[in-house]
Amino acid sequence: MEANHLKENLRKCSRCAICAEVCPIFHIKKNEVSLTRGKFTQLLGVLNGDLKFSKKIKKNLNLCLNCGKCQSFCPSNIDAVKIFANFKYKNLSKLERFLSSEFIFKLKMLPFNVFKRKYKEKEGEIHFFGCISSYKNDFKCCAMPYLSKGRLDVYEKLMTHNIKMASDPKIKKIIFSCATCYDTFKKYPLPRTIEEKLYFEPELKIPNKPFTYHKPCHMSDETYSKINETLKRSENYIPLPAQECCGFGGDFFLSHPIITLKLMMKKRKQIKKTGAKKVLTSCPVCSFGLLAGKILGGFIEAFYKE
Repeated sequence: MEANHLKENLRKCSRCAICAEVCPIFHIKKNEVSLTRGKFTQLLGVLNGDLKFSKKIKKNLNLCLNCGKCQSFCPSNIDAVKIFANFKYKNLSKLERFLSSEFIFKLKMLPFNVFKRKYKEKEGEIHFFGCISSYKNDFKCCAMPYLSKGRLDVYEKLMTHNIKMASDPKIKKIIFSCATCYDTFKKYPLPRTIEEKLYFEPELKIPNKPFTYHKPCHMSDETYSKINETLKRSENYIPLPAQECCGFGGDFFLSHPIITLKLMMKKRKQIKKTGAKKVLTSCPVCSFGLLAGKILGGFIEAFYKE
């Protein structure tokens, strides 16, 4: 975005603080700079020349899970993730560019290769399962990890490639099982012909014991409602009264382990109250966050009991 376009978007913020109700970080930190409107105030100061973009402002921008909840509830539908990405992109150091490169991302994903599975595809169908699962086609990463790091150049490159792939007339249906990939893909500037090809069909194996469902942050309420209706058909399903963030947020946990741990513990307590023996979700990253919360939370609880 150009400076004038950024300023215009930032000025759309009415400072209503509705985002405070849904921001997982604000619920932990309870300060203005952890809130979207607080970050917007600082960024407007930078664009107006009243503030200099500093390490402190950059740190505040990185204090974000890039979950998009603020946009979902924003009366002005402001895309905070895109705005933050623009400021990050213009202020990335050489080291930050290297650490957020495609090469480093692929290295990070190597340990997860053991979890990969292959899926059979019908003629005219393509599966876009995300980082964890493999598929026999030439789609690339949805690019959300790069957008969250401010790598707009890589984001644009991968987005362009994926749109070109999806434009193939032989492809009639693109199936997503990851809520983040689906949400990111839907936000591409897509023609209607491609939009009609996108389907969200998560793999949910219903267990024969009490279970609940964790809604990934990027999943729309509409999609969640549909999944919820399907799960309600099982007598073992226990809906969560509210949906707390798992805390993982991509690799947010690496730079903010304490905040992540607090979010994990909140989620663990919420799940324990239901009495559910198993948790289903539609995001591979969330599945790791929930597992880490179960293990670490159990350890911490056992430690304090002693």
